[in-house]
Amino acid sequence: MHCVRVEFSEEAAIFWIVGLTDQYEVEIDQNADLWPPTCTCEDHAWRPDLLCKHILLCFKLMGVEDDLLSDSYWEPEQHEIYDFLCNAPDCVGGSISEHDGKNKSTNVFPDSRLYAA
Repeated sequence: MHCVRVEFSEEAAIFWIVGLTDQYEVEIDQNADLWPPTCTCEDHAWRPDLLCKHILLCFKLMGVEDDLLSDSYWEPEQHEIYDFLCNAPDCVGGSISEHDGKNKSTNVFPDSRLYAA
């Protein structure tokens, strides 16, 4: 998966994430009251209260630490969202491979909150 584009509206950052077979839009609102972020993938449609792998990728590329992403009760404070979104433009071109140098599958995200899309 990789991020091909980030755009900003007045309220949110919108990330375009490309996987092996499809493209998804992740929207991270700058208002903490509108947590959690949204994604156009099917998994997020079925489980909107969980963060899908596309949303986790965006936060990972913005520099959010693994221990925060692995906490299923984590909700960032307002100032943290602003800090993360300041890094959003740097996400374009960023990717995380699901394979290490030996072509073994590796868990790129910290816990079971990740589910396949």
